[in-house]
Amino acid sequence: MAIGSVRPPSMRATSRWLVILHEPTRARASKHRRSRESPDAGRSTPIRATRCSRANANVVRREPTRSPPAGQTKPRRTTRSGVVTERCPLVKAHVLTRSEGRCEACAKDAPFHSDDGQPYLEVHHLVPLAEEGPDVVSNAVAVCPNCHRFLHHAKGRELATSELLTRFGSFVAAR
Repeated sequence: MAIGSVRPPSMRATSRWLVILHEPTRARASKHRRSRESPDAGRSTPIRATRCSRANANVVRREPTRSPPAGQTKPRRTTRSGVVTERCPLVKAHVLTRSEGRCEACAKDAPFHSDDGQPYLEVHHLVPLAEEGPDVVSNAVAVCPNCHRFLHHAKGRELATSELLTRFGSFVAAR
């Protein structure tokens, strides 16, 4: 996706600006393939900022508009297919039991309990399965949802992951 216009640094704090995005008609996805393609695949068409897409959401989040977007009364559905790595449920159970209901990243209690009454934590692989990381106890930590999002999306996630690897990742030496 290309940005059609950019605001110069001198205008950042003083004026509003409009970014026009161009999205190829044919969708490109790294892990998934869309089932439908446009007949004029490959052409670039301009889209309005009101169109709902992840790229536009990031632009709007930085430059919010005064009125809410119209949204989509009937969102489009797309079929996707992909490869899923099978995980060992015993590894997940062991990691969650080892944590004793506390996030292994921030050491706080689980934020809530699931319908089954168990503390809600998520299992995070320090070396991602998608990067050929093993599905073993020493490569997994139980983390609260907030820390899990941090480990995937935050600035500084590499440092946090390396600290967790130091504490829990004994398998790394064997790799």
